[in-house]
Amino acid sequence: MNFVELKPPIGTNLIRYMLEPFTLTLFIKIDKCITQSLPLPTDLPSQDLQKQLCTIVPTVLTAQIWTNSIDKYSPEGKWHELDMKVNIISFDEEKSSRDLEAFTTAQFWIIQFQGTILPTATGSFGYTVRWKNQDNDWNWATRYGQHGSFSVVPPLPESPWTHGPRAVEIEPDLYIGNYIAASRAKKSGFQAVLTVAKELELPPETLEGIEYLKVPMKDGANNRVADRDISTCVKWIQLQLDNKRKTLVHCRAGMGRSGSIGIAYIYYYHPNFSYRQALQYAWSKKPDIYPHVGLQQSLERLYPRL
Repeated sequence: MNFVELKPPIGTNLIRYMLEPFTLTLFIKIDKCITQSLPLPTDLPSQDLQKQLCTIVPTVLTAQIWTNSIDKYSPEGKWHELDMKVNIISFDEEKSSRDLEAFTTAQFWIIQFQGTILPTATGSFGYTVRWKNQDNDWNWATRYGQHGSFSVVPPLPESPWTHGPRAVEIEPDLYIGNYIAASRAKKSGFQAVLTVAKELELPPETLEGIEYLKVPMKDGANNRVADRDISTCVKWIQLQLDNKRKTLVHCRAGMGRSGSIGIAYIYYYHPNFSYRQALQYAWSKKPDIYPHVGLQQSLERLYPRL
Protein backbone atom coordinates (compact mmCIF):
# COMPACT_ATOMS: atom_id res chain seq x y z
CA MET A 1 0.00 0.00 0.00
CA ASN A 2 1.71 3.18 -1.20
CA PHE A 3 1.05 6.89 -1.36
CA VAL A 4 0.71 8.09 -4.97
CA GLU A 5 -0.41 11.72 -4.92
CA LEU A 6 -2.30 14.40 -3.01
CA LYS A 7 -4.14 17.19 -4.81
CA PRO A 8 -3.55 20.01 -4.22
CA PRO A 9 -0.01 19.03 -3.17
CA ILE A 10 1.22 20.01 0.28
CA GLY A 11 3.46 23.05 -0.09
CA THR A 12 1.06 24.87 -2.40
CA ASN A 13 0.27 28.42 -1.27
CA LEU A 14 -3.44 28.06 -0.57
CA ILE A 15 -6.01 30.74 0.14
CA ARG A 16 -9.68 29.97 0.70
CA TYR A 17 -12.70 32.09 1.52
CA MET A 18 -14.57 31.41 4.72
CA LEU A 19 -17.40 28.93 3.98
CA GLU A 20 -15.70 27.93 0.72
CA PRO A 21 -15.19 24.14 0.55
CA PHE A 22 -11.53 23.09 0.45
CA THR A 23 -11.45 19.65 -1.21
CA LEU A 24 -8.47 17.31 -0.98
CA THR A 25 -8.01 14.31 -3.27
CA LEU A 26 -5.77 11.45 -2.15
CA PHE A 27 -4.52 8.65 -4.41
CA ILE A 28 -3.40 5.38 -2.77
CA LYS A 29 -2.05 2.30 -4.58
CA ILE A 30 -2.99 -1.07 -3.11
CA ASP A 31 -1.59 -4.33 -4.39
CA LYS A 32 -3.15 -7.69 -5.16
CA CYS A 33 -2.73 -9.14 -1.67
CA ILE A 34 -5.27 -6.59 -0.41
CA THR A 35 -7.66 -6.63 -3.36
CA GLN A 36 -7.91 -10.41 -3.27
CA SER A 37 -9.10 -10.25 0.33
CA LEU A 38 -12.07 -8.03 -0.56
CA PRO A 39 -15.55 -9.60 -0.51
CA LEU A 40 -16.11 -9.00 -4.22
CA PRO A 41 -19.40 -10.15 -5.76
CA THR A 42 -19.21 -12.83 -8.41
CA ASP A 43 -21.97 -11.41 -10.59
CA LEU A 44 -22.09 -7.65 -11.03
CA PRO A 45 -23.16 -5.54 -14.05
CA SER A 46 -20.37 -3.27 -15.27
CA GLN A 47 -22.53 -0.15 -14.86
CA ASP A 48 -22.77 -0.87 -11.10
CA LEU A 49 -19.11 -1.74 -10.67
CA GLN A 50 -17.75 1.59 -9.41
CA LYS A 51 -20.60 2.08 -6.96
CA GLN A 52 -20.16 -1.41 -5.53
CA LEU A 53 -16.38 -1.14 -5.29
CA CYS A 54 -16.63 2.23 -3.54
CA THR A 55 -18.84 0.54 -0.96
CA ILE A 56 -16.56 -2.47 -0.44
CA VAL A 57 -13.14 -0.75 -0.23
CA PRO A 58 -13.92 1.25 2.98
CA THR A 59 -14.36 -2.06 4.82
CA VAL A 60 -10.58 -2.55 4.63
CA LEU A 61 -9.11 0.86 3.80
CA THR A 62 -9.70 4.16 5.61
CA ALA A 63 -8.44 7.67 4.82
CA GLN A 64 -8.81 10.93 6.74
CA ILE A 65 -7.88 14.58 6.62
CA TRP A 66 -6.10 15.71 9.80
CA THR A 67 -6.50 19.45 10.41
CA ASN A 68 -6.70 22.18 13.02
CA SER A 69 -9.13 24.22 10.92
CA ILE A 70 -12.04 25.93 12.63
CA ASP A 71 -15.06 24.14 11.19
CA LYS A 72 -18.39 22.73 12.30
CA TYR A 73 -16.67 19.78 13.98
CA SER A 74 -14.11 21.84 15.90
CA PRO A 75 -15.03 25.48 16.62
CA GLU A 76 -12.06 25.56 19.01
CA GLY A 77 -9.59 24.85 16.18
CA LYS A 78 -8.16 21.69 17.77
CA TRP A 79 -6.53 19.05 15.57
CA HIS A 80 -9.20 16.61 14.47
CA GLU A 81 -9.99 14.09 11.75
CA LEU A 82 -12.37 14.43 8.80
CA ASP A 83 -13.28 11.22 7.02
CA MET A 84 -12.52 10.95 3.31
CA LYS A 85 -14.80 8.99 0.98
CA VAL A 86 -13.80 6.62 -1.80
CA ASN A 87 -14.58 8.41 -5.05
CA ILE A 88 -13.10 6.47 -7.98
CA ILE A 89 -11.20 3.19 -8.28
CA SER A 90 -8.97 2.40 -11.24
CA PHE A 91 -5.93 0.27 -12.13
CA ASP A 92 -3.34 -0.09 -14.90
CA GLU A 93 -4.36 2.57 -17.42
CA GLU A 94 -3.11 0.43 -20.30
CA LYS A 95 -5.96 -1.99 -19.74
CA SER A 96 -9.10 -0.88 -21.51
CA SER A 97 -11.50 -3.33 -19.86
CA ARG A 98 -13.23 -2.13 -16.72
CA ASP A 99 -15.31 -5.18 -15.87
CA LEU A 100 -15.12 -7.12 -12.61
CA GLU A 101 -12.79 -9.75 -14.04
CA ALA A 102 -10.30 -7.06 -15.07
CA PHE A 103 -10.33 -5.59 -11.56
CA THR A 104 -10.00 -9.04 -9.99
CA THR A 105 -6.92 -9.91 -12.04
CA ALA A 106 -5.24 -6.48 -11.87
CA GLN A 107 -1.89 -6.39 -10.03
CA PHE A 108 -2.88 -3.20 -8.22
CA TRP A 109 -5.70 -0.69 -7.77
CA ILE A 110 -5.51 3.09 -7.47
CA ILE A 111 -7.98 4.31 -4.87
CA GLN A 112 -9.05 7.94 -5.09
CA PHE A 113 -10.33 9.39 -1.81
CA GLN A 114 -11.90 12.83 -1.45
CA GLY A 115 -12.56 14.88 1.66
CA THR A 116 -13.55 18.47 2.31
CA ILE A 117 -12.74 21.11 4.90
CA LEU A 118 -15.36 23.85 5.26
CA PRO A 119 -13.64 26.66 7.22
CA THR A 120 -15.99 28.67 9.43
CA ALA A 121 -13.55 31.36 10.59
CA THR A 122 -10.67 33.35 9.15
CA GLY A 123 -7.05 32.59 10.03
CA SER A 124 -4.16 30.28 9.11
CA PHE A 125 -4.54 26.53 9.55
CA GLY A 126 -2.68 23.28 8.94
CA TYR A 127 -3.65 20.00 7.34
CA THR A 128 -2.32 16.64 6.21
CA VAL A 129 -3.84 13.27 5.29
CA ARG A 130 -3.49 9.76 6.66
CA TRP A 131 -4.66 6.27 5.71
CA LYS A 132 -4.56 2.74 7.02
CA ASN A 133 -5.52 -0.81 6.16
CA GLN A 134 -7.93 -2.27 8.75
CA ASP A 135 -6.25 -2.37 12.18
CA ASN A 136 -2.76 -1.36 11.04
CA ASP A 137 -1.09 1.87 12.14
CA TRP A 138 -1.78 5.10 10.29
CA ASN A 139 0.38 6.07 7.31
CA TRP A 140 0.91 9.83 6.99
CA ALA A 141 1.49 11.97 3.91
CA THR A 142 3.90 14.18 5.91
CA ARG A 143 6.41 13.66 8.71
CA TYR A 144 5.50 14.40 12.32
CA GLY A 145 5.33 18.15 12.91
CA GLN A 146 5.14 18.91 9.19
CA HIS A 147 1.94 19.69 7.39
CA GLY A 148 0.40 21.78 4.65
CA SER A 149 -1.09 25.16 5.43
CA PHE A 150 -3.87 27.34 4.11
CA SER A 151 -5.19 30.79 4.89
CA VAL A 152 -8.86 31.65 5.22
CA VAL A 153 -10.05 35.17 4.34
CA PRO A 154 -13.51 36.73 4.87
CA PRO A 155 -16.42 35.27 2.87
CA LEU A 156 -16.73 36.05 -0.81
CA PRO A 157 -19.73 38.36 -1.37
CA GLU A 158 -20.96 36.15 -4.21
CA SER A 159 -20.96 32.88 -2.25
CA PRO A 160 -23.66 30.26 -2.96
CA TRP A 161 -25.67 31.27 0.12
CA THR A 162 -26.23 34.72 -1.45
CA HIS A 163 -28.01 33.25 -4.47
CA GLY A 164 -31.52 33.26 -3.05
CA PRO A 165 -33.57 32.88 0.11
CA ARG A 166 -32.61 29.83 2.17
CA ALA A 167 -34.53 28.82 5.28
CA VAL A 168 -34.87 25.35 6.80
CA GLU A 169 -37.30 24.24 9.48
CA ILE A 170 -35.44 22.70 12.42
CA GLU A 171 -38.39 22.49 14.82
CA PRO A 172 -42.12 23.02 14.11
CA ASP A 173 -42.49 26.67 12.98
CA LEU A 174 -38.82 27.48 13.73
CA TYR A 175 -36.56 28.17 10.74
CA ILE A 176 -32.87 28.95 10.34
CA GLY A 177 -32.04 31.05 7.28
CA ASN A 178 -29.97 33.66 5.52
CA TYR A 179 -30.34 37.41 5.10
CA ILE A 180 -32.19 37.09 1.80
CA ALA A 181 -34.82 34.88 3.43
CA ALA A 182 -35.26 37.51 6.15
CA SER A 183 -35.61 40.30 3.58
CA ARG A 184 -38.52 38.33 2.08
CA ALA A 185 -40.06 37.37 5.41
CA LYS A 186 -43.62 38.47 4.60
CA LYS A 187 -43.65 36.72 1.25
CA SER A 188 -42.52 33.51 2.95
CA GLY A 189 -45.17 33.78 5.64
CA PHE A 190 -42.90 34.51 8.60
CA GLN A 191 -44.60 36.27 11.49
CA ALA A 192 -41.52 36.70 13.68
CA VAL A 193 -37.89 37.40 12.74
CA LEU A 194 -34.78 37.31 14.91
CA THR A 195 -31.62 38.91 13.51
CA VAL A 196 -28.36 37.74 15.08
CA ALA A 197 -25.95 39.44 12.68
CA LYS A 198 -24.30 42.58 14.04
CA GLU A 199 -23.60 44.05 10.59
CA LEU A 200 -27.06 43.57 9.06
CA GLU A 201 -30.17 45.73 9.12
CA LEU A 202 -33.56 44.92 7.65
CA PRO A 203 -35.57 47.69 5.93
CA PRO A 204 -38.48 48.97 8.08
CA GLU A 205 -41.02 48.06 5.40
CA THR A 206 -39.86 44.45 5.60
CA LEU A 207 -40.75 44.32 9.28
CA GLU A 208 -44.26 45.84 9.13
CA GLY A 209 -46.63 43.58 11.03
CA ILE A 210 -43.82 41.23 12.09
CA GLU A 211 -42.57 40.58 15.61
CA TYR A 212 -38.90 41.51 15.51
CA LEU A 213 -35.78 41.35 17.66
CA LYS A 214 -32.12 41.99 16.91
CA VAL A 215 -29.40 40.49 19.11
CA PRO A 216 -26.11 41.53 17.46
CA MET A 217 -23.35 38.92 17.23
CA LYS A 218 -19.98 38.86 15.47
CA ASP A 219 -19.38 36.63 12.46
CA GLY A 220 -16.90 33.73 12.58
CA ALA A 221 -17.04 30.56 14.68
CA ASN A 222 -14.05 31.79 16.73
CA ASN A 223 -16.28 34.52 18.22
CA ARG A 224 -18.05 33.34 21.37
CA VAL A 225 -21.81 33.92 21.75
CA ALA A 226 -22.46 35.44 25.18
CA ASP A 227 -24.61 33.47 27.63
CA ARG A 228 -27.00 36.40 28.02
CA ASP A 229 -27.52 36.57 24.26
CA ILE A 230 -28.26 32.85 24.06
CA SER A 231 -30.76 33.15 26.92
CA THR A 232 -32.42 36.22 25.36
CA CYS A 233 -32.78 34.50 21.98
CA VAL A 234 -34.10 31.21 23.34
CA LYS A 235 -36.70 32.94 25.55
CA TRP A 236 -37.83 35.14 22.64
CA ILE A 237 -38.10 32.16 20.27
CA GLN A 238 -40.16 30.21 22.81
CA LEU A 239 -42.51 33.18 23.22
CA GLN A 240 -43.09 33.36 19.46
CA LEU A 241 -43.71 29.63 19.15
CA ASP A 242 -46.08 29.69 22.15
CA ASN A 243 -48.05 32.31 20.22
CA LYS A 244 -48.14 30.10 17.09
CA ARG A 245 -45.93 32.42 15.04
CA LYS A 246 -43.86 31.09 12.16
CA THR A 247 -40.39 32.22 13.25
CA LEU A 248 -37.14 32.84 11.35
CA VAL A 249 -33.72 33.18 12.98
CA HIS A 250 -31.20 34.57 10.51
CA CYS A 251 -27.68 35.86 10.10
CA ARG A 252 -25.84 36.50 6.84
CA ALA A 253 -25.43 32.95 5.55
CA GLY A 254 -27.84 31.08 7.83
CA MET A 255 -25.07 28.83 9.13
CA GLY A 256 -23.02 30.11 12.08
CA ARG A 257 -24.68 32.64 14.33
CA SER A 258 -28.24 31.60 13.50
CA GLY A 259 -27.12 27.97 13.51
CA SER A 260 -25.69 28.36 17.01
CA ILE A 261 -28.99 29.78 18.25
CA GLY A 262 -30.85 26.97 16.53
CA ILE A 263 -28.66 24.40 18.30
CA ALA A 264 -29.21 26.28 21.58
CA TYR A 265 -32.98 26.14 21.19
CA ILE A 266 -32.92 22.41 20.39
CA TYR A 267 -30.79 21.76 23.49
CA TYR A 268 -33.19 23.83 25.62
CA TYR A 269 -36.36 22.33 24.12
CA HIS A 270 -35.20 18.71 24.47
CA PRO A 271 -34.05 18.39 28.10
CA ASN A 272 -33.17 14.73 27.54
CA PHE A 273 -30.65 15.62 24.79
CA SER A 274 -26.94 15.79 25.45
CA TYR A 275 -25.06 18.53 23.61
CA ARG A 276 -23.84 15.98 21.05
CA GLN A 277 -27.39 14.75 20.47
CA ALA A 278 -28.63 18.32 19.99
CA LEU A 279 -25.83 18.93 17.49
CA GLN A 280 -26.59 15.76 15.54
CA TYR A 281 -30.31 16.56 15.56
CA ALA A 282 -29.60 20.04 14.19
CA TRP A 283 -27.35 18.63 11.46
CA SER A 284 -30.06 16.13 10.51
CA LYS A 285 -32.26 19.13 9.68
CA LYS A 286 -29.64 21.54 8.26
CA PRO A 287 -26.21 19.95 7.74
CA ASP A 288 -24.37 23.22 6.97
CA ILE A 289 -25.01 24.96 10.28
CA TYR A 290 -22.15 25.11 12.76
CA PRO A 291 -21.61 26.07 16.41
CA HIS A 292 -19.51 28.98 17.59
CA VAL A 293 -16.67 28.35 20.03
CA GLY A 294 -17.76 27.75 23.62
CA LEU A 295 -21.38 26.98 22.74
CA GLN A 296 -21.38 23.61 24.48
CA GLN A 297 -20.04 25.08 27.72
CA SER A 298 -22.58 27.92 27.60
CA LEU A 299 -25.52 25.59 27.06
CA GLU A 300 -24.44 23.24 29.82
CA ARG A 301 -24.28 26.22 32.21
CA LEU A 302 -27.60 27.71 31.11
CA TYR A 303 -29.62 24.52 30.83
CA PRO A 304 -28.02 21.94 33.16
CA ARG A 305 -29.04 18.29 32.84
CA LEU A 306 -29.96 16.16 35.82
